[in-house]
Amino acid sequence: MPKKPHEDARFTDLVCGLSSRLAVAPYERIPDEVGAALEAIREFFGIEQCSLFRFVVESRAVVLVQRAVVEGVPPIPAEVDYGRAFPLTYRTVVEELRPYILDPSTTCRRAKPSSATARSRWAWAPSWRCPS
Repeated sequence: MPKKPHEDARFTDLVCGLSSRLAVAPYERIPDEVGAALEAIREFFGIEQCSLFRFVVESRAVVLVQRAVVEGVPPIPAEVDYGRAFPLTYRTVVEELRPYILDPSTTCRRAKPSSATARSRWAWAPSWRCPS
């Protein structure tokens, strides 16, 4: 049985490395670093695309911010209001403050958010910390 991502040292290395790069990146480099992070996550999981969404609470919208896509694979549309298209996901993540933990070896499961994940409202929230 394959390890779950949070049990895999390579995954820990990936996330800790991405976190450190983003923490020290100059402001003007953040979009490039986020793009590189999405690409690294996409490659790690061997998936066709990886996207970052922003939740706009005032309009109940979910906006595609950035994505990494395998060459030749059509990307998901940027102009779709994902909040309206997927109301259960919006309600769960934004209104109920219960982020999804995405695990490719299982179906999505809900997690009780920490105060940090509740404030950030991210759709992907690992429940572990980088080792010291």
